[in-house]
Amino acid sequence: TATTAFTATNFASAVTYEVDPRLPPGLSLNTDTGVISGTPTATQNATNHTVPGADRDRNSATATVTITIAPAPPAALSPATQTVNGTVGTAITATTAFTATNFTGAVTYVEDRSSPGLPRGLSLDGRTGVISGTPVAAQDATTYTILGRGATAGEATATVSITVAEAPAASLSPATQTVKGTVARAITPTTAFTATNFKGA
Repeated sequence: TATTAFTATNFASAVTYEVDPRLPPGLSLNTDTGVISGTPTATQNATNHTVPGADRDRNSATATVTITIAPAPPAALSPATQTVNGTVGTAITATTAFTATNFTGAVTYVEDRSSPGLPRGLSLDGRTGVISGTPVAAQDATTYTILGRGATAGEATATVSITVAEAPAASLSPATQTVKGTVARAITPTTAFTATNFKGA
């Protein structure tokens, strides 16, 4: 945040400002107003910078500006961890899109090189980091590392644990029925079956 312009009193003419010691890289001094502004490119411990102001008649005064430049906060992805529990043949609930902070430029997402490939049937959206799809094979819990990279700067990772269960077996209910009839008399109809875990009609 730029400093406040100085108010110069009891000078005979326009005041010109200087600064000592030299400002951190990326910052500059407006010699007409004394304002220090810019975007720092390096860290700096608290340092007092003297800003002398003088007019053409050699009237002068000084002020002090203390400048501290902290390291840039690291890039981060949120949520840092996610868990997916899927079933073979059924679309998973898609993961949450990542919120990327402290990156510069558009962020793209890929699987980290150290990460195993996603289960067959699932895919990663390179713009949002969302994993979606329909798994085709069962697997135990496996952790995947997703890498987010800013177009200009910033890199961070997050993890997604994915478990895929076998599809439950198809079944009919009731599993057994008993019919007792009499010649020439209509039987009591059997109960309609309830079909579970079938695909299609």
